[in-house]
Amino acid sequence: TFISYPIDNLYEENTSQNGLIISTKNCNDKEKLLKQIEQLHFKVKICFPYDEIISDYTNAKYLSYIYYDNSYPFIANADSSKVSKSFSSLVLRDNNNNKINVEGLKNPFQFIIYRSESSFNECLYYNESENNLNNTDCTSEELNSFYVICSCNHLTDFSLSTFNPNPTIEIIPTNVPSQRRLVNSFEPFD
Repeated sequence: TFISYPIDNLYEENTSQNGLIISTKNCNDKEKLLKQIEQLHFKVKICFPYDEIISDYTNAKYLSYIYYDNSYPFIANADSSKVSKSFSSLVLRDNNNNKINVEGLKNPFQFIIYRSESSFNECLYYNESENNLNNTDCTSEELNSFYVICSCNHLTDFSLSTFNPNPTIEIIPTNVPSQRRLVNSFEPFD
């Protein structure tokens, strides 16, 4: 699922047909969240610091969202009993559709994520520069038996796991160039 919202057209609550809600207000009112969950049964709700974004990222024109439903390409070999393969990717883009790097926010983005397994209770994200899963600068809070609130001061691809990924989990590329060899024993090469 791919959705792109013009920043200027976002309202307090923006609901898609795909189980996504984007809000320009914070998600700190737990009672209101629980009522909304009862009514809408959403997969992901994103609350973002609208005022900080339009103030600090003046070239931001679009908020793009991709939902990978059990199909996240960068963790094809990960143990699905420990890491959810459903990821939410959130990116700010300029008028030319270039990605804007967002980090170090004073007010975090909050992701209320439906957990497909009750053991998924830790927020994590894909660290592009290090090619691993991490949770640095993110906090996890259980909202109820079906949802977790992840608060992070940056944007990337987010999901849930059964454990704290620090130290980070190393992701093994699925396509290894032919001139490289994977060493899995002490046998001599041919």
